[in-house]
Amino acid sequence: MRAVLGGLDETLPGDPRVREELCERGRQEGLASLHAELSRLDPETAASVSAADEHRVIRALEILAVTGEKPSVLRRKGRIAERAAKIVVLDRERGDLEARIRERVRAMVSAGLEGEVRRLLDSGLDSTSSVMKSVGYAETVRYLRGEINRDAWMEWIVVNTRRYAKRQRTWFRGIEGAVWVRVSQDEEAENTAKRVFDAFTGSA
Repeated sequence: MRAVLGGLDETLPGDPRVREELCERGRQEGLASLHAELSRLDPETAASVSAADEHRVIRALEILAVTGEKPSVLRRKGRIAERAAKIVVLDRERGDLEARIRERVRAMVSAGLEGEVRRLLDSGLDSTSSVMKSVGYAETVRYLRGEINRDAWMEWIVVNTRRYAKRQRTWFRGIEGAVWVRVSQDEEAENTAKRVFDAFTGSA
């Protein structure tokens, strides 16, 4: 979305040697240690990056090491749209959102999430790859390894999806001028669509 609105930063510098050193530290010290370091050096970036997101944690520390500046400062430009636009954010009550997340997780499991992940692993896909660390896949890998039982497996997907939704809300709050539309649990989709249209056209 930021790319479309023209608000992305120019490519930030990097250094393969610094990146490899950070990756090695991650293997030796653990990713939590690197995230803790990021929290000390750039709390704003650390708050927006999951402690389990190896790529983004290492990239943030790499930018810090190469530029001597906080990634949160260098990336601030991306919060301001350079093209005229109106952004509408759909929002829900916490209880409604929780119920929808749980229903989504049940649907994912019923649709064959376990078999999908098993086939990916059997095909040779590394369980430490970025895609296998995404919400839903990461918890299923743990379940297939016997690290957690079935109930815990589904609950962890719920917990991590809830955390992801919280980060989404935080991200959208950083978009200046965004219009938030609260959607009630029993609202018909047609009515929601009308309210969104009104928000876009300025007739709300």
